[in-house]
Amino acid sequence: MGNRLKMYVDIMACHSNVTGSGFLCVAKLPNKEQVRFLVDFGLFQGESEENNKKNKEFDRNMKLNSELLFDPSKLSFVLVTHNHVDHIGRLPMLVRNGFTGKIYTSHVTKRFLPVALYDSVNILTEKYKNIHKKPIYLPCDVNETLSKVVGCSFNEKIQINEYIGATFIPNAHIPGSAMILVEITYPDHEQINILFTGDYAVRNDFFDVEKISEDIKNKRISALICESTYGMTSSDNIEYGKFKRLLLEEIEY
Repeated sequence: MGNRLKMYVDIMACHSNVTGSGFLCVAKLPNKEQVRFLVDFGLFQGESEENNKKNKEFDRNMKLNSELLFDPSKLSFVLVTHNHVDHIGRLPMLVRNGFTGKIYTSHVTKRFLPVALYDSVNILTEKYKNIHKKPIYLPCDVNETLSKVVGCSFNEKIQINEYIGATFIPNAHIPGSAMILVEITYPDHEQINILFTGDYAVRNDFFDVEKISEDIKNKRISALICESTYGMTSSDNIEYGKFKRLLLEEIEY
């Protein structure tokens, strides 16, 4: 039999599609300690309720959004890649069910997170009311969630605990979006580096993206968790500057 690894990370996806994003990670350390953390926790989405009253997809998404496949009270912390509801829409559900740790985001994501979550709780309250069920979380849970958010600078490693650090790396998907490099270290053991891309884009028409530091580029990556939303899209097929061109054409017209 081979030698059993003394330090490793189990990574389990909480979703099987492009919505409801969430990765449950369990770092198992040589001292027998286990550190559980989550990367994103979003809502499962589909067509509007009006178009899906008799649609199994709508019922399935409502069921998935109501389920918790793990105990939030055992999570040490949460990392958030960006402020889209399919990545952040169930964060208050964690708090409602016992999560007491910190939620780490970029500074821009922290700034806009209240807008997204208060909008989300309003929509969910109405949807669950229409099917005569209690919503998965309430405004008070959003308030408590926002009190746990810690804003982080790009390309600056934060030390979350004795063994785990994280770096938010610029991403052009939307303002504030980030790839997240998780580094797990333990004396006399090979470091584990896991890169979560989130929804990734190289460039954006509306803002400049801070360059990735050379130190991060030179890291040995143990595992790459890559999103698939745009996995079949080549950036060569995208017309950058199209919005500006069309806007100017309309003004001239």
